[in-house]
Amino acid sequence: MALIILLILIAADLVNARLAANATAQYRQLRQATMTQDAVLGLQIDEESGIRGYVATGDQILLSPYSAARARMPSALAALRNELAPLRSTLLQRRAERLAALNVLWEQTVAAPSLRASHPKAAAHPQLRGKAIIDEFRRQSELLRSALDARSDSLLDDLFGKLRTIWSISLALIGLVLLSAIAWLRYQNRVLAGYDSAERHVESLQRVVDAFHRAQLPQALPSSPYVSFNATYVPAEEVTAMGGDWYDVFTLDERRYVFSIGDVTGHGLEAAIVMGRVRQTIFTLASIEHDPAAILERANDVLRTQGDHIVTALCGAIDARSGAVTLATAGHPPALIVPPTGKIRELSSSAPPLGATERLQVSCRNEQLFPGEMLVCYTDGIIENERNVIEGEARLRRVLASLRTSERREPAPAIRDRILGKHRGRDDVAILTIRRSQLQAVQDTSAA
Repeated sequence: MALIILLILIAADLVNARLAANATAQYRQLRQATMTQDAVLGLQIDEESGIRGYVATGDQILLSPYSAARARMPSALAALRNELAPLRSTLLQRRAERLAALNVLWEQTVAAPSLRASHPKAAAHPQLRGKAIIDEFRRQSELLRSALDARSDSLLDDLFGKLRTIWSISLALIGLVLLSAIAWLRYQNRVLAGYDSAERHVESLQRVVDAFHRAQLPQALPSSPYVSFNATYVPAEEVTAMGGDWYDVFTLDERRYVFSIGDVTGHGLEAAIVMGRVRQTIFTLASIEHDPAAILERANDVLRTQGDHIVTALCGAIDARSGAVTLATAGHPPALIVPPTGKIRELSSSAPPLGATERLQVSCRNEQLFPGEMLVCYTDGIIENERNVIEGEARLRRVLASLRTSERREPAPAIRDRILGKHRGRDDVAILTIRRSQLQAVQDTSAA
């Protein structure tokens, strides 16, 4: 049964990843076409201003903007048509062709007569006709840009609509599997009398819950010679307390990584499903937005369309070679930077959780992770285990201070074991650590 749930989630992740990749490619194509359209408009304005300056003064040197723009205009118009062709939109192609036709008309009726005129002032009359052409060129350019922007917005709306549909189908299938499992376990409970039967029931259900939750977490974290990632997840003691804690790390390019950690308010299957949606949403947005604050703001917009859910979240990006960290949080416990010696630094934020407000405003914090330092991100289950948050935070800092000089390859489980011991907590716990390699930094410095 756990295998079935895992296969459903893997299939959903594969479909989501493919949809996100296709949408990202189309989105970049639309953005490139928009930039080319802006360039075409700028070239037309340069052509017009160069001719107008020459007509006004008679100074040949003022024709330089026209000459430069005229040389680039054919290739720019061709590039625009080529970038619009894969979009298969007759309307967009007609707009591009109209821009090309207006440029030819302006060249024939304004630029060419002005350059052939015996005296620049004799070209004043073509300039009057040219104003109407330029105004129409601007209007057509704005219509094309509006159409491209509308296509981009529609693409994102369609993407998130498909993602919601896929997760709804996945939720229905998972719910069916879980209901079947619960029905089977109840049947077993009726057939097998006694304490041993009931105990097996609870243990089986706990394994299902754990398998379901762990299936939504990354099976392996990226590796890098410059930074090491380590994480752990501990489910709550009670089966009914299945929560929505998660962590995630993925690669943007050869040196830049995005990481996230968060906690869905509440417990049960719904919280776990919402957790999967938010994690997937952040993954999808990271392929479009590179600013962690913007990712959380857009994730809040998506979450608000899916019901009344509150989610605390932390999202960040790290340059593995330089150690530059950009961090944004929404109602989440502050991350901590643990240096080999000295004071532990806290990275706090005042932004509310995702889903709490209609429009979320998040600010980024830029930090430097120096060689040997470790960034620790966690969910509140690790500091609320004793029902005393202040004491929980103090205990976490004491544990981090005791581990600061340790070269453990798995610091996250070490933190978990120091605080929870061999027992599970009252709430789910997720811990993510990022340590910058001191040895690699020394080797790079020596090589330099």
